[in-house]
Amino acid sequence: EADIALVRRLEPDVLIGDTWPLTHMVGIRTGLPVVQIIKTILHPQHPDLYWWDAPPPGLISPDVRPAFNPVLESWGMAPIRRAEDTLQGDLFIVPGIPTLDPLPDRVTRTHYVGALIGSGGALEPAAPEWLDRIPRDRPLVYITMGGGAEPVDARRLCATLYASVADAPWQVILSTGQGVSPDTLPHPPKNVIVRDWVPGTAVIRRSALVVYHGGYGTTMELVRYGVPAVVLPFHSEQESNGRRLEACGAAKVLSPASNHETMRLVHSRWPCGEFTTWIQPESPLTPDTLHEAIAQMLTDPGYHSAACALKEESDRYGGVERAGDLIESLA
Repeated sequence: EADIALVRRLEPDVLIGDTWPLTHMVGIRTGLPVVQIIKTILHPQHPDLYWWDAPPPGLISPDVRPAFNPVLESWGMAPIRRAEDTLQGDLFIVPGIPTLDPLPDRVTRTHYVGALIGSGGALEPAAPEWLDRIPRDRPLVYITMGGGAEPVDARRLCATLYASVADAPWQVILSTGQGVSPDTLPHPPKNVIVRDWVPGTAVIRRSALVVYHGGYGTTMELVRYGVPAVVLPFHSEQESNGRRLEACGAAKVLSPASNHETMRLVHSRWPCGEFTTWIQPESPLTPDTLHEAIAQMLTDPGYHSAACALKEESDRYGGVERAGDLIESLA
């Protein structure tokens, strides 16, 4: 009700949702058209989150119907069967490319626009002075922990990262994310610069390789600038993104789910019933494994060529300008 009141006060011509389940509901209540900025794995006409392997037996998804359907019924709206059904809209904009975000031909009202990242000007941050002072005589590897480090022991993860790059012939920038202070971590190797935050796109532009957890935003920044990556996913959505990059030859995925024998199902309950989570109790990532992956990718030009091919595909879809045109056509 608060969102509806805000929309009525502002009187917009169109509502734009970024994977927010209330946008469609507010649009119906206020009579406004809705644009959904959406990843294809969550597209209501074709959700396909876990596509690279058979789901483990006994996996139970949370039942969201009791949480949404009573409210929808009170508003005279159709009930839903799954969470993706809340992401309906009049127009769907995919901030990606078909190679990494495939959809079947039957999907309607959906347009690819490539990476939604500005090309110059105020939309693209300048490189900080400390980044410009880093010598260019050796490869720059950017490691971003981001929000993906929150479920794990950050000090332990950092110890693995430090050991994987210590004394290597690479300059490394490690971004811990603002949830982890560099002051709480062990002293880094001499070839590692640690910051709690860096302007990601500026650092990616300078990098020969990125190590990250597979988040969609960073994935599309890599595509925008044609940079390959090592992916250390912490959950299925991140792994899905990494697997797409890997299938194109632009990444290596070091997945905690690679060893099924040590994975286990955890049963939980929430107010709407039971669900299960497939977890890996202990990370199989070792410094040697990560070091070998980085070294191989830096010496094999095929990874860079594959990343550049994705960039070229993304550039053909128009990016921010194309998205703006589509939204204006609906408004």
